[in-house]
Amino acid sequence: MGLAWKEMKHSRKKFVLIEAILVLMIFMVIFLSGLANGLKRAVSAAIENTDAVSFVLSEGADDLITVSSLDTGLLEQIQGMTGGDGTPLNIQRMNMKQEGSETKLDITYFAIDPKGY
Repeated sequence: MGLAWKEMKHSRKKFVLIEAILVLMIFMVIFLSGLANGLKRAVSAAIENTDAVSFVLSEGADDLITVSSLDTGLLEQIQGMTGGDGTPLNIQRMNMKQEGSETKLDITYFAIDPKGY
């Protein structure tokens, strides 16, 4: 411990630089994780803010609602179990660009049956 303390006293600038790099790396990790969580919430905010109690996904969807696809027979079976309180939800995502503009818009369509639940 004494040798390390003497080394730190002798090479102060080197150890201050190492500490500064560590602090910047910690800040970068915290900043990037916060950015990733914010982007994740922005993508799923429309689904999370619905009044739906639950969503039914297909087996191979890996918990991704945009990948899930249910056939008509399974949908009718689910509606029978819930007393007709279920309705299919179709989600389409796309990019659009207005004529004469270079700005792209990210658009998400939520298509539901207006006569459904």
